[in-house]
Amino acid sequence: MTTAKKLDILPGSTENSTTYLIKDEDHTLGNVLKSTLLSQKGVVFAGYSVPHPSERIVSLRIQTTQEVSTTDALKLASTTIYNTGNAIMEAFDGALK
Repeated sequence: MTTAKKLDILPGSTENSTTYLIKDEDHTLGNVLKSTLLSQKGVVFAGYSVPHPSERIVSLRIQTTQEVSTTDALKLASTTIYNTGNAIMEAFDGALK
């Protein structure tokens, strides 16, 4: 079984200014990533677009200060979103008991 690559980095990107293409996603992930990134120290700009509505691709642009790389910022945002989702599920499960 072959696994397709989920994330690509556009040519011309640097350590502090990167455009990521995230496949098989839409506005749901794009918006939560953008919002989470903008709350981080060292992130100067975060924005996303869905280039064409018939293609499930999110173009995510991140710019950071010299103190943090875009890769580290994206990893931290992903971890924050994951942990938030788990906390919500635990609270929901606790409320059902």
